Amino acid sequence: MQEKIKKIETRIRCLEQNPVVGGYLSLLDKLEEVDSDRILQWKNVDMVMSAYYLYQNEIDKTNGIMVCLGTFKMSNELDIVHGPSSITVSYDSEDAEFRNYVDLEKSMTEFFSVPISLYEEFEKKHTVIFPPVYSPESYFYHLQKEFLNDAVSFGQEQAVQNVLIKCFNK
Repeated sequence: MQEKIKKIETRIRCLEQNPVVGGYLSLLDKLEEVDSDRILQWKNVDMVMSAYYLYQNEIDKTNGIMVCLGTFKMSNELDIVHGPSSITVSYDSEDAEFRNYVDLEKSMTEFFSVPISLYEEFEKKHTVIFPPVYSPESYFYHLQKEFLNDAVSFGQEQAVQNVLIKCFNK
């Protein structure tokens, strides 16, 4: 145990010698002098996200809030390196074949690909958020970060309410 602590302390001292890291730490100290509440909030958000990424695969029950990542159809063109691909189409396109959704409390890699014939049933069972931006992935990550921080700071129920208010004005 002591050996691990010494290795960590040595690594910290080594990183502190890096001019970029040193500059960052200096700015954090200056910010803390001016606005200690904000710096504490930043540190807490970083800790929340680190813990989440470490344990996200152990989450087995969520609040069922889904973010729609888009509506797609399969492309007829083959990419020799990557194989077949999909093309984004409008939400109500007649060419649509499937929609992708991701749970707000899960990893982006654990998305649901739902055939168009079943999307209405899926959307009735879940609260679905349709990002009002061009990049639904970045919207998802931003919303997820807010949700997780609120869940830790104010509790699960309040975090859900905050998402509903933000996305649906409910």
